[in-house]
Amino acid sequence: MKPEFNLISSQEDPGDAQLSRVMVQVRQAAQIRVQRVDSNLRQSLSEALKAKHQANSKQA
Repeated sequence: MKPEFNLISSQEDPGDAQLSRVMVQVRQAAQIRVQRVDSNLRQSLSEALKAKHQANSKQA
């Protein structure tokens, strides 16, 4: 499989516009992943706090 461009040869280096588009895509993908992880953590924390509250209520 041939890489999209050769890092050693400047003749095949991607242009600034191409690098900019790739960086936009990388940032968007990273932001989506961070939002997903944040959402999952918030949900897990909420469920854990709810379970702890219910356990404390049963003991009282």
